Amino acid sequence: MVFDYSNPPDSLSAEMRAVHDARAAHVAELGETWVSYFDSDELRVRLTGIGFTEVEDLGPPQIVARYFPQRTGVATEKGGHIVRAATF
Repeated sequence: MVFDYSNPPDSLSAEMRAVHDARAAHVAELGETWVSYFDSDELRVRLTGIGFTEVEDLGPPQIVARYFPQRTGVATEKGGHIVRAATF
């Protein structure tokens, strides 16, 4: 299974919260309202608890390193994530 998620807005810095709020408003205008958020550690526990034996959770630094290596600056730990979970 592959999906993306964001950490809860209240776990973000003030600066990142402002970015999140603007992005959330924009995607809501497009009909894609965010309805849920996850704490990364709790999500991993839930996924392994229902039988996923391999969970790869890429947070902002890992996403930047893998998909945008030319980008400079430091990515925050909290924010958007991409998860791949498998049962093998």
